[in-house]
Amino acid sequence: MSSFFGNPTTIDDIPDGVHKCTCKDKCTCSSYHNQIKGCLLHAHQALTATSSWDKFKTEQPGDGGFMFSNKQWITEVANHPLVFEDGHSGGSFAITMRFMEYIGVNGWDSFVENWSK
Repeated sequence: MSSFFGNPTTIDDIPDGVHKCTCKDKCTCSSYHNQIKGCLLHAHQALTATSSWDKFKTEQPGDGGFMFSNKQWITEVANHPLVFEDGHSGGSFAITMRFMEYIGVNGWDSFVENWSK
C-alpha cells in the first residue's frame, strides 16, 4: 500500500480531532471518541483490503451519496467484516466514508495535519 494513504494500525494512530469534544472541564465522551476512531480505523483497513483507495479519485458514490450508493466497491467496503461489525447506521457509514474520501483524495499526511488540531 502506498504511504499516501497511510497505514494506521490502532485507534491511537487516528487523529484526535475527528471528534470535536464539547465537554467543558472533564471529557465524558471518551468511549464515544474511541468508537469513532475505531470506525475510521476499520474503514481504512477495509479500503486497503479491498484495494479501493483509488476509487475516490475516479468515482463518485452516486445519487444518495455513500449512504445509499449502489456502487460495488462501496458495498464491498460496507460488507467487510470489520466495517460490518461496527454496526453502522446509514449516516455513520456515510460520514466515515467522507473521512476516508478525504484521505483518498488528499492523503494521510494532510488528514493527520488537518484533524490533529
